[in-house]
Amino acid sequence: MSGAGTPIAVADVRRLSKAARRTSAVRAALLAGVFSLFVLAFLESRGTGSELGALLPKGTTPIVALDTSASISGPTNRRVLRTLQTLASGGGTAGLVVFSDTAYELQPPGTPARELRPLMRFFRPVGFASGTPEFSVSPWSADFKAGTRISAGLDQARLSLERAGARHGSVILVSDLDDPEAASVLAVSVGALRRDHIALRIVPLFPFPKDLALWRGLVGGGAIAASPTLPRTAAEAAKQEAHPFRSRLPVTLLVLSGLLVLVLAVHERVCGRLVIAGSGGR
Repeated sequence: MSGAGTPIAVADVRRLSKAARRTSAVRAALLAGVFSLFVLAFLESRGTGSELGALLPKGTTPIVALDTSASISGPTNRRVLRTLQTLASGGGTAGLVVFSDTAYELQPPGTPARELRPLMRFFRPVGFASGTPEFSVSPWSADFKAGTRISAGLDQARLSLERAGARHGSVILVSDLDDPEAASVLAVSVGALRRDHIALRIVPLFPFPKDLALWRGLVGGGAIAASPTLPRTAAEAAKQEAHPFRSRLPVTLLVLSGLLVLVLAVHERVCGRLVIAGSGGR
């Protein structure tokens, strides 16, 4: 045998041909696997690490359940505004339910999220009095702020998703979580969402620690989409609300990436080029 490119005499060509076909089949299967994993990883990566990706469960039809009770006012409006802005700028869809002690559907699931924009004016300050922001009178300021029943909002959101025929729904609960209802009542509403495979995200409007602890017990800390801590200074508030929604660990993307690396390693190990040492002094 001499340098590269020199033909190698083989006695059993038929057996070698079978091995070559088998290797080609394995290589084709591995390359197909690599391509499939690459496509899945690409699709999963869209939105990962973004504000919208942290707020909205991927691949779901969302509906916002917005708490308009009397306990919602002042600084919390900025977070409500950021939530609506994030959804409206995402180019998807979003339904909307508003609730206090009762709940009402303002727009059904599947509505373009840009339709949330007209509501934003009620959460933007129109002026300041002694340093305190003042807001426009909202449609629910008088008759729709009698108290809080979060279960009413969750139940209405679930029924709206069911009525719209959403197969993979999600509810984004925007609330200060201050609710006199018994934990057992809330657990029933949360359980109904789980039963119907509806994901739940919570945008906390700076709740009391006891209320936050209750909801963490009901749904787990992973459902909390933003910091629950009220900023102490204006600078801290501006920084927090510039990027309020916390990115979630992209577990699925990490698994797909790991599988992609594994398949590439197997391809290299099984289908790597055969190296034959030359005879000339080697």
